[in-house]
Amino acid sequence: MVFDDEKALIVRDNQFYYLVAKELPYEKPIVAQKICVVSPLVKVKNSRLIRFNRKWHYIIPNSFVKQGFDDVLLTKLPTDFKIVYSINRDKGANYLIKSNKQVAGVNISIDYKNNAYSYNPIPKLNPLSTVFTSAQDDVDDNFLRDDRNFYLINYDLNFRDVTSQFIKEKKTGFNKMSINFNSFHEAIFSDGSNTLWIYFKDGISLSDGTDPNFMPIEAKFLNADNKIIVYDGKYYTDGWAAANEVDNVDLSKVNDKASLVLLPDGPYADKYQCYRIENYCLLPDGPLPAIDKMQKLSAISSYGSSMPALRVSQNFIYREENTDSISHTSAVKFLVKAYAFDDKILIENKLIDNPANREKMVFIGALANVIVPCDGGRGQNHAVIVKYRYFFKNDKTIYTYYSSENNLQVLSDCKPGEIKVDNFDDLQKLAKLIVKK
Repeated sequence: MVFDDEKALIVRDNQFYYLVAKELPYEKPIVAQKICVVSPLVKVKNSRLIRFNRKWHYIIPNSFVKQGFDDVLLTKLPTDFKIVYSINRDKGANYLIKSNKQVAGVNISIDYKNNAYSYNPIPKLNPLSTVFTSAQDDVDDNFLRDDRNFYLINYDLNFRDVTSQFIKEKKTGFNKMSINFNSFHEAIFSDGSNTLWIYFKDGISLSDGTDPNFMPIEAKFLNADNKIIVYDGKYYTDGWAAANEVDNVDLSKVNDKASLVLLPDGPYADKYQCYRIENYCLLPDGPLPAIDKMQKLSAISSYGSSMPALRVSQNFIYREENTDSISHTSAVKFLVKAYAFDDKILIENKLIDNPANREKMVFIGALANVIVPCDGGRGQNHAVIVKYRYFFKNDKTIYTYYSSENNLQVLSDCKPGEIKVDNFDDLQKLAKLIVKK
């Protein structure tokens, strides 16, 4: 497997790259559609963006066309670029990219026989120093900035230059300003001085008739929690209240302001007790809650070999959708397609012995082996079976695991320092060592 998302996955063998759809019409067989011939010139960004024949292509499954997928030729995309932000829109997608020359928005739409894309460079931004910060809410604007320029950009990649709204001289460049979000997902920017820039999604109406999105106030945060604002000797729990000088809160009942934080579930607490807000006053509200030490680890998805999310307590690992638990004493290490802890590794929902040094262990990559391929749409209607060859390494040894086996194997004919992570040529090199055995 090379890449996958909710719609499809890209796999390859020694000859071709293939696209495999995850969503199929009722009773239709799974078909691995050929994309292009394997070549050192082929580049794959994700399961939709692939470069071959010297051009970038956007591909998405479509069972109603002969080749099995829609193919949008993206002639304006540079040869090399980094995806800064992306959002899939059903079959279409939006990508914010930056190359060594520019930052640009790419919008791709798939609409029956009217597939199209647009490429819109964003002026003045220096791609080498541009930083992107996602909004805390999908409907809000994101923040895109370099040293001298600041843009608001939404999920459709429509952008607005708001540089001129920062009328007060800053202590540092836009890209070096820190950003904090409060419980209302409201953004507040700071340059390290006693000035805070409060962000207003819909603007704030000023006496001069303007409605800027940013308003500077001479203020600071109460402590390192960066939630409560101290402005003109008063305390505020959000930037809107501080900017409008309303709804300040009374902290006179708080024992230790330096340790006052907003807990994830809502109430405030210092190192002594919890507090509730009543009539704009923080009042004592009982002892500190017990610390929830349950950690959640994300699910691992692979075509036919997925693992559910894990919940990890101090002594047990619980698999979501399962009733069993696994005892453990060490920390749980995420290895992209597996989890390692104690002297075990959990891979493809199978718990096996792990002879590797867990703390130094890293995931190199995996190769897909199509055991039962698709029937090419000829109506045989049998299931596609895919197995995987996984590779791991630590500082001294390379290990491999093949689907359904009961142990990790050592590859002694290659040194870990010679193998790069996520490099297909190196994965092929390791696979050849196994064949020789």
